[in-house]
Amino acid sequence: YYFEQHLRHNPRAAHHLLLGPYDHLQAQRCVVSALGDTSVFLAGYELDRVAQVDLIADLRFQWFDHVLNGGPKPALLADRVVYNLMGANAWRTAPSLSAMATDRLRVPLGRTRVLTVNLADRSDTAGPPRWPIDSTTGVVLRTDALPEGRDVSGLMTGHLEFVTNKRDFDLFVAPYEQTADGRYLSLPPYTMRASHVQSLRSRRLLVPGRPTVLDFTSSLRPMGRRIGRGSRIVIVLGVLKGAAQQINYGTGRDVSDESIADAGAPLRIEWLKGTYVDLPVRR
Repeated sequence: YYFEQHLRHNPRAAHHLLLGPYDHLQAQRCVVSALGDTSVFLAGYELDRVAQVDLIADLRFQWFDHVLNGGPKPALLADRVVYNLMGANAWRTAPSLSAMATDRLRVPLGRTRVLTVNLADRSDTAGPPRWPIDSTTGVVLRTDALPEGRDVSGLMTGHLEFVTNKRDFDLFVAPYEQTADGRYLSLPPYTMRASHVQSLRSRRLLVPGRPTVLDFTSSLRPMGRRIGRGSRIVIVLGVLKGAAQQINYGTGRDVSDESIADAGAPLRIEWLKGTYVDLPVRR
């Protein structure tokens, strides 16, 4: 988001974006922990060998030397955007985030479905999380087995059509690769307050009982994954209701001022058949 905002206001800015299969700490230390141990596993994945780099010695110090002393630019930064295509053991480059994809793989809802979530029921916090598919808080979109592999890279987008009985709710779009042998591999999710999908600056409350259309771009977490032949794309579209998350009870007031006493009738969302999610694909 910051990368795109900076370039929007200064297209000539000397900015590069490196996208690796790292979480917050690994983006600082890569595969070496604070205790000096080596870990190449994250969220069920084994990091590609090309991504098992020393980000400090091979990138960070070289970047400072380039900026401050006029030294050579780190070899890894061959273009504006550099990303690890997970599963392909390769780094890929693009001149912009939008250029990471040349096509879209559409996953349609297909038919109208109704989702009912009782926000006053917190019994789901007592046991382990239902992962990866939780039909109690979401509906599932699924493709057929892909006849050939696909390189998914870039920003997920989607078109949501629905009718709800609340003035707001917090939504999530959680995509997975379901491999030919049945394993689920997580792809970057999208979460957002429905009233802020159209604008992060201003809140636009929903009108209960009236059809709503929201188009989104998952601008915080780009994808970079080679989907295997025979895999399926599975997407869970639903409502945030986790034990560690703030609950949006949908009154339209400041969510921080709401409590479980505001839950009222269960949240009901009629997801209309025009709903779909597009995964970015590079051919």
